[in-house]
Amino acid sequence: MAKSRAQRKAEQRKRRQQELEERARRSQAKAQHDTQVPESGDVAEVEAALERNVAEAVEILPTLIEDGLSAAQKALHTRD
Repeated sequence: MAKSRAQRKAEQRKRRQQELEERARRSQAKAQHDTQVPESGDVAEVEAALERNVAEAVEILPTLIEDGLSAAQKALHTRD
């Protein structure tokens, strides 16, 4: 026997609710994991290196614009 429209809608709502509950459970588990597992020193070192490199790039932009690529590269590689 074919299902009525109301039955199909009810099943659809039930599946949607189950999916939402499963997503909430996964989200909760991930949040709990993230608070319990510390960030490694390697990750912190990489982030610090990225920040330094971005700062150096921003610093050298005026030289790049005014004097060109060669002058900018020379300035970057002859720093202390």
